[in-house]
Amino acid sequence: MSRDVRVGIRVVACAVALLASGRALEAIPPPGVGLQVTAAGGGTSVGGSFRLTSTIGQNVQGPASGGGNAVAAGYLAPPPEDRDWTTCGLTQSGTYLFNLTHRVRLDVPVLGSLHCLRVRRTDGPHPDAIPGIDTARFWSLTAENAAGGPAGGYAVSLTFPQPAFADPFACRSLGAGAWDCARDAFTSSTVRRDAIAALSDWAVSDHYVVPVELLGFEAD
Repeated sequence: MSRDVRVGIRVVACAVALLASGRALEAIPPPGVGLQVTAAGGGTSVGGSFRLTSTIGQNVQGPASGGGNAVAAGYLAPPPEDRDWTTCGLTQSGTYLFNLTHRVRLDVPVLGSLHCLRVRRTDGPHPDAIPGIDTARFWSLTAENAAGGPAGGYAVSLTFPQPAFADPFACRSLGAGAWDCARDAFTSSTVRRDAIAALSDWAVSDHYVVPVELLGFEAD
């Protein structure tokens, strides 16, 4: 066999080997990291004064609350749902927490027909904010009965976070720039108001805001 023939055979063999290796590389899947979750398979865990009951297939991400406890599973940063919380099945003398950041506390001395409380936090000034009303955020509270209609006959206490105001008040919006402000207790970070029988939009103020009601006006 001549030298040229031997060289030609070697070139063809190398080409075949390269093609085969290329196809083998194409067959290797790209690297990736799949979703893996390790969670309880259901049951009840007890430690100290706490009890946790879980079920198979239970969500492992998102907020949950019951009684005076609130749990956020998932990422360290609060999920968007943190601004919208609903708790139903409220009971007489119950205590409930809403929102993970800027937390609102509800105490229910008198239940009436109150079954569900919906709390929506809005970060920013209230549309009817006046001087003294905190412009960082406000809360919209809705009380519902078991049929989904407006609840009545209740008297609750609400505790709102406040940004270290020296003289804070909890204020309920009456609409058209009018606010009903009062307090029963406060700390350097919270302000509480008792005997609340009507819910709407709420905010905190850095001083007592005199309720003002516009009865009418005349233009010249």
